[in-house]
Amino acid sequence: MAYNISSNEVITNARKGQFQSVNVGTSQPSSPSTGDIYYNTSNGLQVWNGSAWVAVGGGGGETIVASGGVVMVGTSTKFVHIFNGSGTFKTNRSTSGCDIVCVAGGGGGGNSIGGGGGAGGYRISSSQTLNGTYAVTAGAGGSGGSSGSPSSMGSLLSSTGGGAGGTNSAGGSPGGSGGGGSHGGPPSGVRSNAGSGISGQGNNGGNGANNGMSCFVGGGGGGFAGVGGSGTTTSIGSGGNRAGNGANGTSINWLGTTVYICSGGGGATNRAGAPDYSSPGTGGTWAGDGCQQNSVGQKNAYAGTGSGGGGGAQSGPSGTAGGQGGGGFVMVRYPAVRA
Repeated sequence: MAYNISSNEVITNARKGQFQSVNVGTSQPSSPSTGDIYYNTSNGLQVWNGSAWVAVGGGGGETIVASGGVVMVGTSTKFVHIFNGSGTFKTNRSTSGCDIVCVAGGGGGGNSIGGGGGAGGYRISSSQTLNGTYAVTAGAGGSGGSSGSPSSMGSLLSSTGGGAGGTNSAGGSPGGSGGGGSHGGPPSGVRSNAGSGISGQGNNGGNGANNGMSCFVGGGGGGFAGVGGSGTTTSIGSGGNRAGNGANGTSINWLGTTVYICSGGGGATNRAGAPDYSSPGTGGTWAGDGCQQNSVGQKNAYAGTGSGGGGGAQSGPSGTAGGQGGGGFVMVRYPAVRA
């Protein structure tokens, strides 16, 4: 067997000199000489180029190898790994200039004239250095009346699940963004029952309301861009009642397509006809709309967006349960080669 060193020099069995073996270990040999080779059990075969240990065949500009999730090419110089559930991200060498997005599962809409679900928490960390193995969890969206689940990238970054919309007369749940409050029951007026959000991850939900006898409306779920809308009611027989709208979220485009994430769901209402006609709340972009009893069914959030589900009605074409929150995700972006 021959090892080519250059265009006119080789190592062969007859000319091997003092070439005996390759060092193996996790620590780089001390006091190396140019051309020394060792096998790093984490980063592979490396050679000392006179000033640094580099991958054999590299010397700078070598390809970075990472695994885990669904691998996509974001641009000609970036790779993106997407996790929609539990998994492991692993890189073969220390890699700088990495970006991480962590979106938690959106909250489910509240049941029985409920509030809209709050968006899952949104967090981003740029210019991270990654090296080794990281456990990844992408939180599921909450079902009707349930909050979303958290997402995380090892110990580097985590986000909190969206709060559930309030059910029947209960308030919205806290979360990355808070769920909208339910109608609250008597006495009449706007309740102070919105779920709270976490600063830096999302916002509060909106409050529910009722007019004391015939009209009950839920508040909208909070989103990353703002607070959920509160429900409004007028005096009995006046009409013009409305459930709260869900707040908008934000958008991300790492793969050439804009995706809208982390919006709040719309609140539900119990009236579809005279004299106290009331409109359901509209969800933020790609979140679920609220239900209008016996007329319009509540809607789920788009899957994989971390947005909240629409509030459910007391009875109606889609049952009483609130809409499903969208599941969360974790995305990791890193340079295709190391300089």
